[in-house]
Amino acid sequence: MVEKSSFKVGPTGGSSQSTISVQVTSAGKHTYTVIVDYDFDVEEVAGNSVSKTVDITKEGCLDKTSVSPKEKSFVTAEGVKSTFSVKTTKAGFDNAVKWYVNDKEVLTGLVLEFTPAKIGTYTVKAKLNGEETDVWTLKVSNTPVATNLKLNNLKTDATKEELAAVDGFSVESINANVGKIEFTSKVDLTNVLDLDKAITIVDGTIGVDSVKFPELNKPAKITVYKSFTNPVILKIDEKGQSVPCTTCTVVTNANGQFVFTVTGFSSYKVIEKQSVDIELSTIAVVENVNLGNTTSFSFTVKNMGSTDGLTNVKVDLSGISAKYNVKVTDPVVGTLAPQQTDTVTVEFTVPKDEEGGKHEMGSIKVTSSELPAGKSQKVYLSPKSFLRIDKVEVEGKESGKFSLTEPTEFVVEVVNDFTQDLTDVFVTVTVLDVDGDDLEQESESVDIDNGDSETISVEVDLSTEVVDEDSYEVEITVEGEDDNGATHKMTLTKTVQIDREKHKVVIKQASISEEELSCTRATTVRVELENQGKNNEDDVVVKVKNAALKLDVKKEKIELDKFSGDDNDYVAVLAVDAGSVAAGSYPLTVEVYMDGSLVDTKTVTLNVKDCGSLTSSNASKGQQTFVSTDEAKAQSVALQQQLQSKVQADAQKVVKGSFRENDSYILLLGVLAILVFIALVLALAVLVIKRKN
Repeated sequence: MVEKSSFKVGPTGGSSQSTISVQVTSAGKHTYTVIVDYDFDVEEVAGNSVSKTVDITKEGCLDKTSVSPKEKSFVTAEGVKSTFSVKTTKAGFDNAVKWYVNDKEVLTGLVLEFTPAKIGTYTVKAKLNGEETDVWTLKVSNTPVATNLKLNNLKTDATKEELAAVDGFSVESINANVGKIEFTSKVDLTNVLDLDKAITIVDGTIGVDSVKFPELNKPAKITVYKSFTNPVILKIDEKGQSVPCTTCTVVTNANGQFVFTVTGFSSYKVIEKQSVDIELSTIAVVENVNLGNTTSFSFTVKNMGSTDGLTNVKVDLSGISAKYNVKVTDPVVGTLAPQQTDTVTVEFTVPKDEEGGKHEMGSIKVTSSELPAGKSQKVYLSPKSFLRIDKVEVEGKESGKFSLTEPTEFVVEVVNDFTQDLTDVFVTVTVLDVDGDDLEQESESVDIDNGDSETISVEVDLSTEVVDEDSYEVEITVEGEDDNGATHKMTLTKTVQIDREKHKVVIKQASISEEELSCTRATTVRVELENQGKNNEDDVVVKVKNAALKLDVKKEKIELDKFSGDDNDYVAVLAVDAGSVAAGSYPLTVEVYMDGSLVDTKTVTLNVKDCGSLTSSNASKGQQTFVSTDEAKAQSVALQQQLQSKVQADAQKVVKGSFRENDSYILLLGVLAILVFIALVLALAVLVIKRKN
């Protein structure tokens, strides 16, 4: 439905109104959206639009709770009268109610008596001022019909005489491989029209309602399409309990079919034989109970045995503290027949100083003579908390996101609804499963007077965490203590998105393989990169710089998958040559570029020391020992081998492209050149010393 109206509003402070009429024809709540599109007299200023929703609730005219019959689909015979009736919510509308059969109006008033003249399916409904009742579906047939069953050996045009003695009648589930009933004597189907109401065939259970349909209480052969190893046939007795069938006879149990005969009908179930055992239902958490109040919970006890009963069944409450004054108000019966279930109700009182939040009260045990060890079930309590979280904002918004570059602020508005002041109130924010661990931060504590509220702030820092998800579940818990020493506690769970940039590559770590150099002046810088952005990157460059060392090396064309990809990290190893610079500390600047723009930087420090004298002193003898040429060569070779091993170890940490394209190849060439240079210097030094001697 679209209705339109136009009007004009004056300058600042001006107002106007417009009326739009809508017709509400059906009962219930209807939501309408009012949209105002506006423009200005000044052409240079663009217009805009605003909208607001309006809810209109229309009271129903028909009392749908009073319609009759309650059953919306049923079967009847040709020429049999069916009565339908409704009531209105207000007097004076009786004659306004219109009745329809197959969408044709047939009568007005509150009651319709309908007698179908022929076999078929009819729909019946009532209307009042456009409002309709639910539709009744009436199926008219003179022979038995079914929706969930397949009927065999039954003529669709059988006469009453033929229906009175149907021979070889059988029914089976329309679902394949479930079950089948074959009556072994004639049955009278004269008054049995809706077989869906009379016969049930579901997985493992086959039954006939012989109370409402006594004509079907006949001998039969039952087939369950299932094989059993140690089968037990159970029969539902007059008390509704499953007991072993003593009148059933097994015919065969082979080829996926279990066949047995019965002398008359009830409901039968075939199961594997089981020893007696106790099964306890899960006990729901007892929630929102005021401190000092009495409440209760219930659970079921079932004998899982197929042939033997449980005797002397008892409920043991010793696992629950006496402070709860716990007692059984609806105990289990002393015995439980095979497959029987009974309900137990337990009453207890919540202490006035009970701890808040969900916590364990203790456990309940059920035992029997056959199973003295019994079975236990834990009981959990969550008292009503008068310390309430009214609102949570993340970075100033209820829909705020986690920052990955700085701490994220959670602002929690906490309300004290208790009749007492609450002290030491604090908020805990727990981010669940951040790289396998929960990240928890706690606020400072405050006191809140009864009826007052406070705003409490907590900061959570994800900037140093491995964040590999788009969002995280966050638990916000507030707790405080009242004058009775009771802890009031409430937990709220919120999903918080990650404020992730489209393009973001960071340096996770930068390190120097040899941070201190002396005689050997070559080392490597290891740079670990990670793509934390939403997009793949294919033009990432890493640079290492230092002006004093005349150092400017780089690794180009690095490709990184987006943050959720398998290859979103990379390790680059770059060679550094300190050459002949003076001893001192040299800061190396590590930079990362994307598409030519600097995106992250770190600094690592390289320390260079003097190589030391070529002689070694022997203080005790006052002698000088010169290094021989052979010794110099040996030292040079040793240094060369040591550095080669270290470079190779660093280079093996990254496998990208061919060996000649690798940074380690370039580094190795540079290191070898330096080592040759050192060897020559040592050799020349030895020669000079010899000449002086």
